[in-house]
Amino acid sequence: MNVALAPVLQVENLHAGFGQAGRAQMAIEGVTFQVRKGRVFGLVGESGCGKSTTCRSIIRLFGGSPFVIEQGQILFDGMDLAAMDDRQLTQVRGRKISMIFQDPMTALNPTMRVGDQVGEIVRRNHTGLSSAQVREKVVGLLREVGITSAERRFHAWPHELSGGLRQRVLIAMALSCAPELLIADEPTTALDVTIQAQVLRLLHELRERVGMSVLLVTHDLGVVAQHCDDMAVMYAGKIVESGSVADIFANPRHPYTRALLNALPANVDPHHKLEPIAGEPPAAGHFPAGCRFHPRCKFAIERCHIESPESENVSSAHACACHRKEESLW
Repeated sequence: MNVALAPVLQVENLHAGFGQAGRAQMAIEGVTFQVRKGRVFGLVGESGCGKSTTCRSIIRLFGGSPFVIEQGQILFDGMDLAAMDDRQLTQVRGRKISMIFQDPMTALNPTMRVGDQVGEIVRRNHTGLSSAQVREKVVGLLREVGITSAERRFHAWPHELSGGLRQRVLIAMALSCAPELLIADEPTTALDVTIQAQVLRLLHELRERVGMSVLLVTHDLGVVAQHCDDMAVMYAGKIVESGSVADIFANPRHPYTRALLNALPANVDPHHKLEPIAGEPPAAGHFPAGCRFHPRCKFAIERCHIESPESENVSSAHACACHRKEESLW
């Protein structure tokens, strides 16, 4: 196997949800994908499809909410994270897997200065450093993520920084221990378009320079096209299509993927209106029988209402869960 393409993370048949074991309400079911070493994997879908839950389940960050993994494996560096307890996971979080959250304002502690927050992580994972060494490393991290006047920003409060600078601080925190895998959960959602481009370019540059793998969660297929190597499309807690970005964009086989692509302005004739997807994703606990997309799918047939499709390969680097994936529907 080509080492450069070896998987750094493998999620296999993951079933997880909120509540007590045996009675939990499943939020994600049968989720399977892998992130390859040194590559960017995009996880795509509308809000409420289970993308953030999938990412948080990898290192079980749910802020005390009762969460249970009922089935499946999360393989990382030869370890099954799904079988670890919280004490064991603390050796992985931050050190080997880091995460950037959606809203940089709520992700930072408003009562601590920026430098102290980054320094707290540095001290936790680099024991034996003096205060001067911690400060030097933090300032270096702030510079590395493109924050100008890093020495001055070290003493700033989060509310004194713009959204773009706050997101760069979170990236600095995530990179403080040189993780093998960076999970970026919609890192540009709260930012304007110009700052979005800067943050995504920064992540791309860091990935190239450091060689880490990235799991990028987004609802923006344009971001996936520009920044990802592989991708999976998620709907109602399940992966409906996965493969290389090139294959899926060139030959989408699931109606949901096609509908997402049709909603991109770049894919529509300027003289025609954008084609919205009618309805909205079902909430966890209210998933329909059969294919979960069938209430919104204009290609649904009777089989789709009663039988849930299995994910099957349509090529060597492309899989799809749709009863009509072999037909020419568009």
